[in-house]
Amino acid sequence: MVILAYLGIWIDRKHMMGKLLIPFLTLLVVTMATMEFNSTLPIVSYSKAIDTWTGISLTFVFTAFLVSLITNLGDSKEPSGENHPTESEEIEMQPLWRKLHPSGFMQSYSGKPMGAKIELIARIAYPVLFVFFVIIYSIAYSIDWTEEDSGELVRLA
Repeated sequence: MVILAYLGIWIDRKHMMGKLLIPFLTLLVVTMATMEFNSTLPIVSYSKAIDTWTGISLTFVFTAFLVSLITNLGDSKEPSGENHPTESEEIEMQPLWRKLHPSGFMQSYSGKPMGAKIELIARIAYPVLFVFFVIIYSIAYSIDWTEEDSGELVRLA
């Protein structure tokens, strides 16, 4: 579901309804799934692994919805009377070495609206942060921890 919400960030900003609808519907589905999971599990006073997973997943989906919302709101405030070249025209006008070089890549976004810049950051940061979370989550919950009589957590090996 997190990946589905992430795909909403890649939809062109001209298709505002689809760009907002995909993360919003994914947010509703993740919320309902979380409620369904929690209703079938016993009530305990501590946090379970599934609580951590669903909570962080819900946060990522909500973030994707906010990014889509912010990019669309940022674009709606741009003046509509100016003639800007489209993204495909700008990319075609640049030489290949400039498109591939990191500084040329960032320079191509210097005149863009704030929504495009936020979208670029989200397209890169979203999957990196989610993969980082999955790695940390997998390591943390694959180690078998127990509490000794002294109250310290020790690893069972």
